[in-house]
Amino acid sequence: LGCKDEEDDNEKELGESKRDSSRNLSQSTRKLKLVESSSDVVLDDDSKTNRTFGHYLEPRNHFEYKQQLQHQTSERILKNVRRLSLGDSSGMLSDRCKDLVPDEILRTFDPTVLLKHTKHIDWPAWCEKEIKVVKWFCILALGLGSTMISSQFAVYTLYLVDVWNVTPMYAGASMAVGEIAGMFTLLFSVVLRKTKSKAKKVQTIDQAPKRESTIGWQSLFRRPFLLLQVPSEFVVCCALSVIPLALMGFLRPPSNIDDIVITSISSCPPGLIVVLLSGVLIGIINCVLHSTAIEMSSCLLLDNLFGSAVAIGYSIRRIVNLSVALLAMLLYSLSEYAVYQAVALFYALSVPVSFYILACYVKCMPWQNREVILDEDPKKDIRSSSFSILDLTQNSASQNGVDLSLGEVREDPE
Repeated sequence: LGCKDEEDDNEKELGESKRDSSRNLSQSTRKLKLVESSSDVVLDDDSKTNRTFGHYLEPRNHFEYKQQLQHQTSERILKNVRRLSLGDSSGMLSDRCKDLVPDEILRTFDPTVLLKHTKHIDWPAWCEKEIKVVKWFCILALGLGSTMISSQFAVYTLYLVDVWNVTPMYAGASMAVGEIAGMFTLLFSVVLRKTKSKAKKVQTIDQAPKRESTIGWQSLFRRPFLLLQVPSEFVVCCALSVIPLALMGFLRPPSNIDDIVITSISSCPPGLIVVLLSGVLIGIINCVLHSTAIEMSSCLLLDNLFGSAVAIGYSIRRIVNLSVALLAMLLYSLSEYAVYQAVALFYALSVPVSFYILACYVKCMPWQNREVILDEDPKKDIRSSSFSILDLTQNSASQNGVDLSLGEVREDPE
C-alpha cells in the first residue's frame, strides 16, 4: 500500500515507510457522497421514478468518518484486484483475479466488515472527543436510568397508604400490572420490527420503498414515528416519565379521604385512579427505558467499547439503586410528595441535556442519518449487481446508474 520494497533500503527505512502508509490508510483523504434529498422524476404520463440527489460532504460525526474510511479501504482493495485482472501482469494470482465475478468481489470486501475495531483507525482529535462523550453518555444513561424505578420501590407503598389511605395491595397490584405491561410492550415492539423488516426487503429498484423528499428536521412532520427509534426513543422515554412522576408529586387527595370507603371502582376517588394508572405507566416506561438504553449503547458505541461501557453502567446502576432508596427515605420524612417531585425534576432536566448531546453535538438522531453513496468512475462500464441501484444525479447526467454494492444500503427509517 505505497511502501517501496527495494533491496537497497535498510530495515529502518522500510519500517518507517510501512508506518506512514498504514497511517495514511487509516485517515480520511476524500469526502463522502451523501444523500441530501430525493424527488420523483416523471418519465412519461404513465410512469415516474424516484431520483436521489447526492452531494460530496465532510463527515459530521465519527460514525460517518468511520464509514468513509471503510468505503475508501474497500475501494482501494477493489481497484487493486481490478488492476491485477485488467492489467498486463501475469501469473497465478492474475489468472485467478480474471476469473472473479465483480459481484463476488463486492460481497467479499464489504466495507461494513472492515475497520471494526476503534484501534484500527487513527482518529482525529474531534472524533476522539466525540467518542468519549458518547461512551460516558451511554454509561450514565444506563446507570442513572434506574432512578425512577428505585424511588418507586422505595416509597410507593408508603405513599398510597399514608396519602390515599388504601391497603398495600393496591401498590403491589399497580406495580405488577406495570411490569407485565412493560414486558408485553417490549415483545410487541420486537414483533412489529420483524414484521416491518420483512416488508422492507427489496430485490429490484421497482420494489424499492419511496424516499422522502428531505432528510432533516422537516422529515419529522411526515414521519413522526422516527421519534420512536433509537436513540431518539431514549429522549422520548425521559420526557414521558415526567408525566406520571409529576402527577404523583403534585396531585392531592380530597379532604375527606379518611372517610371514603372503597367498595368498587366507582367509589374510588378520581385522584386515586390517576395515581394507580401512573404507577402502571412508570412500570411500562421503566422497561422501555432500560431496553432503549442497552440498544442505544450497542448502536452508538464502537465494538471494543461496548463491553466496558455496559460493565461500568451496570455497576453505577447498582450504586444508584441503593443511593436513591436511601435518599428517597430521607425526602419522604420531609414530605410525602418530595420524592416524586425531585425525580420528576431530574428527568425533566435530562431531556434537554440528552437532546443536545444526541441531536446537536453528535448528530445521530434517526432523522439526521444520511445515506452513504460510494461513487464509481462514470466513464467505466460497471456491470449491475444483484443489489439495489439508485439513479443518482449531480450536475450531469453521466453519473446516473451508480452501483451501491460497496455502500451500506440503509433501510428506510419509516
